[in-house]
Amino acid sequence: MEPRDVGRMAGNRLAGLRVERLAELPVDLRGRHPRVVEGSDGLWRIPGDPIQLLLTCLAGRP
Repeated sequence: MEPRDVGRMAGNRLAGLRVERLAELPVDLRGRHPRVVEGSDGLWRIPGDPIQLLLTCLAGRP
């Protein structure tokens, strides 16, 4: 996905910022749910389920 597509998808502007990158990851930084298991890398996952648990966003000034 191109940065311009992500910007359009997110309404193109957010509080005066332009969204440059948006990513979903099947990991979490803490064990917030009883079904998640901590991996050897220190990230938490639901075993056998690729559900997106973490959303990251990179934004900058236009």
